[in-house]
Amino acid sequence: TVVGIPFARQCVKLANFSFWPFGRSIVKDPSATKLGVIGAILWIIPGVLMAIGYVLSGALLCLTIIGIPFGVQSIKMAGLALQPFGKRVVSSNDMANFYAGTA
Repeated sequence: TVVGIPFARQCVKLANFSFWPFGRSIVKDPSATKLGVIGAILWIIPGVLMAIGYVLSGALLCLTIIGIPFGVQSIKMAGLALQPFGKRVVSSNDMANFYAGTA
């Protein structure tokens, strides 16, 4: 539906970041509109549930040496799952260009 399109875009953002999280960071999107506040309010319940799941899985992954990088990425995913509106996923190589305003 037309109402669900903004939420679908956030779900695609989460899926894209979870597919390959290494070498990417989450930054505030300077082009975000104020209408994202309405979406953020409606996102609270599923966002909290997803964030709790990511934090728990991140803590379990950090119990082993091999799982520590995956646990750190899972905790980064918790931050994005909690508040995806107004955020953008950029590669670490493009961070300087993003903050310079050229990305």
